[in-house]
Amino acid sequence: MNLKSIWNQRLLTAALLAIFTIVANCGTTQAWEEHTVDTRLFTGEAARFTVDSELTRRYLAADWNAKAAGDDIVGQEIRALLKQFDALKLTQENLRRLSQRTSPDFATAYFIRRAWQRPENRVFQNQFTAFVRGLRENSGRSALSENRKWNERIGEDYVFLFAPGLLYQSKPETKSDMLPQRLLLQSMGLRAELLPVHQAGSVEDNARVIADAIRRHRDSKIVLVSASKGGPDVAQALGVELDETESRHVQAWVNVGGAIGGSPLADEILSSWEMPFARLYGWFLGVDACELATSLSVKASRLRRLRQNIPDRIFVLNYVAVPFSGSVIEEVRGPYARLRALGPNDGIVLLTEQVLSSDDQMILAIGSDHRFRDPEIDIKTVALTRIVLERIEGTAGSARTTGSAGRP
Repeated sequence: MNLKSIWNQRLLTAALLAIFTIVANCGTTQAWEEHTVDTRLFTGEAARFTVDSELTRRYLAADWNAKAAGDDIVGQEIRALLKQFDALKLTQENLRRLSQRTSPDFATAYFIRRAWQRPENRVFQNQFTAFVRGLRENSGRSALSENRKWNERIGEDYVFLFAPGLLYQSKPETKSDMLPQRLLLQSMGLRAELLPVHQAGSVEDNARVIADAIRRHRDSKIVLVSASKGGPDVAQALGVELDETESRHVQAWVNVGGAIGGSPLADEILSSWEMPFARLYGWFLGVDACELATSLSVKASRLRRLRQNIPDRIFVLNYVAVPFSGSVIEEVRGPYARLRALGPNDGIVLLTEQVLSSDDQMILAIGSDHRFRDPEIDIKTVALTRIVLERIEGTAGSARTTGSAGRP
């Protein structure tokens, strides 16, 4: 790479980081109460979290059982809150109201409980937990070998197309290009390819690139995998750019921490003092910084979703980042703190805005923020892959389920 290319890469990174991180981190020093709780998550696995209120600690310590929260004032308050908000639809606005009444972590715990109450989510979460446990017990080569043999039985008809996140080329340390996941799937005997979207392209522009790639792979069974901004890119491709005939060979879409509903950080940047600075650098590099920020804004994202019509036959599985305040990594603590006033979030996106609808199938990554820094990400990638392929092939009944999960 020549010096001019290196210089342009660095300027591009500086410009786009100005849009999405400088404003997010300005004045974000914030402190909140810290309460540590040991709990058994609804997956049946023990976990330890630091949360932002005694109310949240009591709720989690009771394993989401309101009756077990006690008969004192705190226990009575928990039961009253659940009675009131259980009668409402699970929306970001209602989570914001609950968060203001209590705390963002209490609203996060409530989101988990509501997601768990849907039978479809319980099935997928139990399958996922069972697969992860099995892979832990048979770690290394034996686990990959077992899954490779299973993949070979379903043939070589599948191709996994990965839609990366923002700045996947300039900021490889974020791993938004999902290179480790692509290599892992390839080692399991599956085809896995990166979609050649622009790393700073608008949702609309990248959707057209994705749609063209789907048309080129019309002879394969396609599984789309998206991360962060790749989520709205894929949704626009499936819901607007492609008609049902063109997308008929798309079997599934795995949406990982998608910014489906946009990010309030983008809305904020559009009216901030950084916008002229970002415009200048964008002009120099041939990037429309305003268009990019606009396409990721909450307002534009909501309008897009009204126009999108994704075929029901496509199996959509959402892997949702659900952190508590004490589990957010330093890299996104600034943006996380700024968004707390709007309710529970993953550091970039509000929780309910990671999915097309709160009625969609979800597997929750509890404790993970937008960056998904998980030491077990490899075995969880294998587990998600197996769940999706079994669903497509109609063999989901063979997946093991757990009977020891909690009951939020």
